Amino acid sequence: MTDQKTMAYINLYAVLGTLENLCELAPEASALLKNKKPISIGFDVKGGPSATLTFANGRCRMEQGCDKCQVKLPFSSPEKFNGLIDGTVTPIPSKGFTHLPFLLKQFTPLTDLLNKYMRPDPEDLKDPDFFRISTTLMLYTIGVAIAQIGNNDEIGKFSASNIVDGSVKLGVKDGPAVEIRCKDHRLLALKHVPETFRASMMFDSIETARALFEGTVNAQLFRLYVYHWMMNNPHVSQRPRLVVRWMEQKESGLPLQIYAFLLDTSVTAFEWQQSQIIEHIL
Repeated sequence: MTDQKTMAYINLYAVLGTLENLCELAPEASALLKNKKPISIGFDVKGGPSATLTFANGRCRMEQGCDKCQVKLPFSSPEKFNGLIDGTVTPIPSKGFTHLPFLLKQFTPLTDLLNKYMRPDPEDLKDPDFFRISTTLMLYTIGVAIAQIGNNDEIGKFSASNIVDGSVKLGVKDGPAVEIRCKDHRLLALKHVPETFRASMMFDSIETARALFEGTVNAQLFRLYVYHWMMNNPHVSQRPRLVVRWMEQKESGLPLQIYAFLLDTSVTAFEWQQSQIIEHIL
């Protein structure tokens, strides 16, 4: 299970950070900010992340740190900040009390709208535009969450320590994408279609992407895909036998075991191909 500190990074940068894209994609979100004076809200989590959301001209932008914010919301611990996202904690500003009307009349409706798109009613998903926006927001959230896990979670940092420098493309064919860039084993998620990348995971349609995000894709189908992809990988030996199988369910998820041998056993080539295989599957 993800620790509270890592979850705070995910909730701030991946969840609240998606307000940037909500204001770009959903007209009703932009309308909430129409004709409003620019305002910035800082989130300062003790022992955790710190960032500022700036709202101006119907758009939203997130930046690290909150030294220059107009409204500051302090949280005594990552647990308290996560409570804000869960709806169990109501923060009290330490700065910017005069801007409380914005928090109540614009910011809260914006977060409610984000929740509507991120946890949609099945009826809403029948609308093609709603479906596209909702799935795009999910893609962006997942991409940023991957980076935050790789930078803050202990198991995630171990995985990141085995990733070589370069970019991975996660996206939908002819649609939105996220670049997950690795530099010195630190991950950065960029919400755009990268021009160059070392590996990619592309969905053939936005419907396929959503099915995977929601866990409705058949686990056997995914395992068979990995098996056949490995079988056709020119860097993987077919002898001894290639094994791709699901292991026993654990609290953290369903582990997938891949047992294979690489043809090139030199250290540099081995590490490179191992990283490419892991990144492609992830």
